[in-house]
Amino acid sequence: TSLSRVILPESLISIGPSAFYGSSISGHLNIPNGCKHIYDDAFYKCINLTSLNLPDSIEEIGMNAFQECSSIQGNLHLPENLKRIGSGAFAYCSMISGTLSLPKNVEYIGGTAFAGLGAIRGDLIIPHKITEIERGTFADCGFNGNLVLHNNIKVIGDSAFYGCSFSGELVLPELLNKIGREAF
Repeated sequence: TSLSRVILPESLISIGPSAFYGSSISGHLNIPNGCKHIYDDAFYKCINLTSLNLPDSIEEIGMNAFQECSSIQGNLHLPENLKRIGSGAFAYCSMISGTLSLPKNVEYIGGTAFAGLGAIRGDLIIPHKITEIERGTFADCGFNGNLVLHNNIKVIGDSAFYGCSFSGELVLPELLNKIGREAF
């Protein structure tokens, strides 16, 4: 689909699976306040998006929702009410640089959710409700800061932080019972 710009209505409460899959939306995308769900593949491969505004009303971002939106630049501000981030949600958004702040209410982050992000500045703090960091969740991200893992984390999956470089000390959680292959 050839779309230069999309203006979403304020009444929108969800964006369905594959709604804009591979379309040529360009420039800024503003998701309206009140939208709660962005489902699987909703904006997958929208390679011309350059910026994204996610309101605090968003509770769930589905699998591959913004995967390969490779022109999105700047900070990635995730909504305060966000609870679930699907696998591959922001994978290979390689121009995202700046800060990545994970909200404290996040309960689930799927594998490869942030794989291949650009140069992220600042500390990566994993929220307290997360007990498992799945396979490849942050693989090949360019981080410049500390990795802060809280004591509720029990599993760090295969390649979870593979190819990442963090500064400072890595303190592994007391309850950790499994570190996967090539985790770091």
